[in-house]
Amino acid sequence: MAGHPPPSLAAAYSERARRPLTALAAILPLLAAYEIGWLIVGRERGVDVAARLALRRGADALAELAPVGWTAPVVAIAPPAALVAALLAAHVIRGDPWRVRAGTCLGLWLESAALTLPLFVISAALFAEPAAASAPLASPALPWQLLLGIGAGLYEELLFRLFGVSGLARLFAGRRAVPRAGAAAGAVVVTSLLFAAHHFLPPASFEMERFVFLGLAGGYLGGLYVLRGFGVAVLVHAFYDTLVACI
Repeated sequence: MAGHPPPSLAAAYSERARRPLTALAAILPLLAAYEIGWLIVGRERGVDVAARLALRRGADALAELAPVGWTAPVVAIAPPAALVAALLAAHVIRGDPWRVRAGTCLGLWLESAALTLPLFVISAALFAEPAAASAPLASPALPWQLLLGIGAGLYEELLFRLFGVSGLARLFAGRRAVPRAGAAAGAVVVTSLLFAAHHFLPPASFEMERFVFLGLAGGYLGGLYVLRGFGVAVLVHAFYDTLVACI
């Protein structure tokens, strides 16, 4: 009895690249860079990525409900711990092998670098200069802008794609009349609007062109998350914001 033919190299890479454990390994350098940078500089400045700050506030709220008080260091590591725990939980649920290939991680970085280009095309169609896909940065210092761009890629993708798109897609798919593809598309649209609105929370002033760009960028990143996985979405977001800071 003939067995199934082995998958092509491209198909094998594509499948491995979508695995949560591979995503975790690929973005781990960015996660370490942001958390170390925040401990050294961000904590003293009192500046943080809004999405990460929301996770810290959630940890603070849970700390008040806990029978034993949580120490400040535990609350401080809650955001990166939530990101790592979410990807490990997804890995266990999927039942993927506990193996990560360095070549796949390198491929993820190269693929993401190429997939960053459409965001510049969208931005060029709306603005004279590239617009960041994260909130405007208060600090003019380039190293801090680069750091916040990395943090936005990590934690905005965690909230709006890993939690938002996945959660809403499951909610929509729970309705019998909604097909799986339609549920995913609906989740991407809703989270894209929330992603755009998130950047205009007070005291930020509303700008229609920027809202349109952020909505389109959120839709693009959401599509990447659905089709290519969490690692690509994070890397594209972080690459774009850091390149804009350099430009």
